[in-house]
Amino acid sequence: MKNPYLGTNVDKYHIMKKFGLTWLAISFLSLTMSAQGTDWSRVANASVGVGVVSYEEKSPSTFTQQVGMQWKIKNDLLIKDLSLSVGFAVNNSYGGKMPMNLSGAYDYEYISYVKVESPRTGVSYNNSTMRRIGSGKGTANLMREDLSIMPTVSLNYVVMPRLEVYATFGIGVGMMHQMFKDLKAVSGFEKDSDYQVKTLNGTKRTFYYSYNDLDHVNWGEDALSTEACLAISFYAGARYWLTDRWSANANVGLVSANIKESMGNSYNVFSIGASYSF
Repeated sequence: MKNPYLGTNVDKYHIMKKFGLTWLAISFLSLTMSAQGTDWSRVANASVGVGVVSYEEKSPSTFTQQVGMQWKIKNDLLIKDLSLSVGFAVNNSYGGKMPMNLSGAYDYEYISYVKVESPRTGVSYNNSTMRRIGSGKGTANLMREDLSIMPTVSLNYVVMPRLEVYATFGIGVGMMHQMFKDLKAVSGFEKDSDYQVKTLNGTKRTFYYSYNDLDHVNWGEDALSTEACLAISFYAGARYWLTDRWSANANVGLVSANIKESMGNSYNVFSIGASYSF
C-alpha cells in the first residue's frame, strides 16, 4: 500500500477552513439562543496565532488555532469587577518544518501477468509472483500537527467599561502527530513497468508487470508516529468589546502546550482572534 504521508502537501487552508467552520457553528448556535444580558457571562472564543516545536537542534515555528468557551461562575470575587470563570479550549498547531535524513527498507511481492489466447486451446494464464527486497535513503521535511483539549479556569477583571483582562490556566490531554512530506534525493529504490503483446502462429500472448519500491518502503517508527501527551496552558489575555456581543481578543504566554520530551514539546505562545458573548 502506498504510504499516504510521504509526498503529500498538507493544505493549511483546509486547516483554517476547518476551524473557521467550527467558529461559525458556535456563532450560529449562540445567535439562536435567548439572550441573557450583556455582562459577558458566556463567551465563545476563536483565535489564530504562532508557536514553536522545541527540538534539540532548533525550534521551528508553527501556525496555531484555538476555539473555546468560558462561563462566569462568580462575580465580584474578593474585589469589585473581578470574576471567576470556567470553560474549555480545543487547540491545534501545524508546522515545525525541519529537514531530516531518512533510511528505509522494503520487502514485498508483485505479480507478473501472462495471458495466452490460443485459437486451439482458448484463454489461459501463466502468472508468477515476484519478490523485491532492499533498502534505500532520502531526505524529507519533518512536520507536526498537534491537537489538545482541556478544561480551563480564568480570573477576569473589567479594567474599564469595554476592556476586560484575564489570566487562564488549563490542563488536559493532547496528541502529537509526526509526519514527513516532500520526499526527495532518494536512492536505492526502483520502479518499472512493462506491457507487451506478441502474436506467434495465431497465438496471442500479453505480458504485463508493474512495481514501485517507494510504494512499499517502511521508513521506521521515527518517520511516522502519533503519541498521547499532557497538555497545559497558562497565559494572560485581553478582550476589547467593540459591541455588547463582539470583541477582539489577544493572548500571550503559554496559550497551549503539548508536553512530551521524546517527541519535542510544542507551544502556542501568541494568538489573536474574536469573542462572542451570549
